[in-house]
Amino acid sequence: MSCGAGLALAAAAPASAQSDDPEFSLELLQLMVDEGLLSAEKAQGLLDRAKARVEEKKAREMAEANAIEVPYVPEVVREQIREEVKAEVIAKAQEERWITADPIPEWIDGIELSGDIRLRREQVYFSDDNYFGFPDLQAINDAGGVVEGEGVPTLNTTNDFGRSLYRARLGVKARVADTVEFGLRLAAGRDRSPISTNALLGEYFQKDGLWIDRAYLSVRPLDELTLTGGRMPNPFFSTDLVWDEDINPEGVAANLRVPVTGDVRVFATAGAFPLESRQTNVVDLERWMWGAQAGGEVKAGDLSFKAGVAYYDYRNMEGIKNAQDSRLTDYTALSVVGIGNSKFNIRNDATTQLIGLSSDFDVLNVTASIGYRMFGDVEMRLTGDFARNLAFDAEAIAALESSSADPGDTAWQVRFDLGTPVMADFGDWFVAGAYKRLETDSVLDIFTDSDFGAGGTDLEGYVLEGGFGLYRNTWLGARWLSADAIDRAALVPVYGADILMIDLNAAF
Repeated sequence: MSCGAGLALAAAAPASAQSDDPEFSLELLQLMVDEGLLSAEKAQGLLDRAKARVEEKKAREMAEANAIEVPYVPEVVREQIREEVKAEVIAKAQEERWITADPIPEWIDGIELSGDIRLRREQVYFSDDNYFGFPDLQAINDAGGVVEGEGVPTLNTTNDFGRSLYRARLGVKARVADTVEFGLRLAAGRDRSPISTNALLGEYFQKDGLWIDRAYLSVRPLDELTLTGGRMPNPFFSTDLVWDEDINPEGVAANLRVPVTGDVRVFATAGAFPLESRQTNVVDLERWMWGAQAGGEVKAGDLSFKAGVAYYDYRNMEGIKNAQDSRLTDYTALSVVGIGNSKFNIRNDATTQLIGLSSDFDVLNVTASIGYRMFGDVEMRLTGDFARNLAFDAEAIAALESSSADPGDTAWQVRFDLGTPVMADFGDWFVAGAYKRLETDSVLDIFTDSDFGAGGTDLEGYVLEGGFGLYRNTWLGARWLSADAIDRAALVPVYGADILMIDLNAAF
């Protein structure tokens, strides 16, 4: 082979193709070609294969230099990583609504449903010496007045009885906008009473009525301020001394809650609530209740305290006596009549009866509650409530020839609770006891507790109750209420009633 061929071999061979001394390796290969021991073609093939191995080695070294070293990961750790990544991806997908698995319409996010049902067995035991013949004032006014000579309807105050009742309610809250909420609640009930949603079991399977219990709109223009209009949950901090627990006032209310520190908050509530509107040829009568309350609450560890002072001003509630043989002031008769407040016959013809209210009502109400969380969810709480009718006028009541009960203007209650405030699980429990006294004209009898003494004022006595959780959000409860008419004068008719209630409750 010529010298030119050797130079071609040398030029084609990369310096890195040889081991330790590339020049020696090329010279050796050239010598083997010159001596005829190796053909030029084979020598060139050896050089090409050497070049290919060098390129592969370079590529491998570059890949190894750029590779990430992954340590050994146990299977349990890899499974946890997979679940976390999966949950994060699904949450992101649901938030941005770009997956269709288990799709949820956007409007559902602003809807909150709630409901409850209560099955009750009630036994009423009247005192043996109860007065027979208390007039049924509501029946008298529903009839537009009655003729005394034809008989006056009376209440049952002497014959013990039992009855089965139920209460069912279904509510919905809808977040219309970030600061706007709409509320609606439907309730079963035997009638339109503002202080009861009980329906009677035992009327030959006749269907029961369904009433609008709440219908309101709330707007929160500021974080601390809520404005509500419609038929709303009771906006005042209170007990059943003034307001039965089933009361849902109608009107407008403003509620202000301002944090002072992390554990202290003050609040104020004001509202206007129309009670009745009547139009006649001679007068336009509107009855209202205006209310205002201010208070505060403190939480310090396991201790909590809340107190409020309220003033309720009732307008145009009193009846007006007719002139002799006249009917012009019949419009001042009560359309909803309770038991206990001083009342009189607004007719002035000596033959018929139509009932009006004797007293005006401007009620000052002070409510306070102190609680202590003992262990777990168990809490004990002491609550006091005091009310006085500042518009009470005994002489004006007497001048109207009102009922024979000696009138009074003060009401109070003390209550102690021990146990789980919310009955949510099996084994939750509570016991409670209360003592209360309501003089005749201390509070409006149509709005106070409907169970104590079968409702109304001119009552004093005690309440014992308790409950036990049977299942999740399901519990059994019992109440014993013992009440008697307040004996302040010899002419006061004797009245007393003991009531036992056994309830099965479920809520969501």
